[in-house]
Amino acid sequence: MSTGEPKVSVVEKDLLEQLRKSGLKATIQRFEILKVLLREGKHLSLKEVHQMVGKRLPTISLSTVYNTLRSLVEVDLLRELNVSGETRYDINVEPHVDLVWLDTGDIEDFTGIDVAALIKTVEEKTGMKVKSWRVEFHGVREE
Repeated sequence: MSTGEPKVSVVEKDLLEQLRKSGLKATIQRFEILKVLLREGKHLSLKEVHQMVGKRLPTISLSTVYNTLRSLVEVDLLRELNVSGETRYDINVEPHVDLVWLDTGDIEDFTGIDVAALIKTVEEKTGMKVKSWRVEFHGVREE
């Protein structure tokens, strides 16, 4: 027996809920961009996001993707990283370290360090209310 509702995965429902909580309208463009970033699990560039979203929304323009990414960053649903002169987008907004592999250009999240505790320590010791942060390690794999 069908309820008439489209089938939406639990993860996709979470994305829709996050959009609603952010105050942004849950447009198909925002939803598809978030789905791509979640599905890929990588720190994608504007062009990569545009290419992947374009498979589902062929008429979406590069400027629409850019503006949508910016709005998602502004409401803290995405983090924007500038690595080696290229802007990348990270769907993981929880405190973590980004590992930048110089030999491959890959970026991966590392959660083995309690960045939230580091932020709290900085706030307590300095009186600063941290609004943004970035912890990156750049290196190559040891042979």
